[in-house]
Amino acid sequence: MDTTPPPVDVNRLKAILNASKQLMKKVETGDFQTGNIDPRALTEDGVAGMQAEGITRPMNQMGSSSVGYTAETVKNSRLPEAIKKIMIEKPIVQLASPNHTFTLDDVSELAEKPMGLPRTPKNSPKKQINEAYPSNSEYLTVTKEELKEIVDSMVNEKLLEFFVQNNNKRVTEDAVKKTIGVLIKEGKLKKVN
Repeated sequence: MDTTPPPVDVNRLKAILNASKQLMKKVETGDFQTGNIDPRALTEDGVAGMQAEGITRPMNQMGSSSVGYTAETVKNSRLPEAIKKIMIEKPIVQLASPNHTFTLDDVSELAEKPMGLPRTPKNSPKKQINEAYPSNSEYLTVTKEELKEIVDSMVNEKLLEFFVQNNNKRVTEDAVKKTIGVLIKEGKLKKVN
């Protein structure tokens, strides 16, 4: 079974979009007449009544092709008998689906153009913007890798400084406690009550 749908007629699509745009303009401006649609067609009960009167639904304008199955395939299927009967009596029409993938460029003449930037008069003086960096020794031009190395070394330096100070304090306190403990054990120091 060939599943490739027929290509889209871009001109027809443009016509449909253009007609939709015109309809939207009429609705926005209020330049339209009401009463062109039978109100019964807007409810299921009304549609059923219209069908009982013999009024049929118009064919789909998007294009329809033949039924995608035959009576023989329906009879050989595993569907319930009631469904088989309905499918044979009222065949389901297969709609032709688009194959052409289109972009907005295909309908660009229908799209509203963006306003863009305001235009300056031709005789007006143009402002020139110069971006200059101060040539001060505080500013450096470095690459990402160089910056990473600099930051890493600064962080390492600060961490080392912190641990040395903290460790020296703790080592000194621990050494004093041990020394006092040893002196007390040897009897060279006595506890005072």
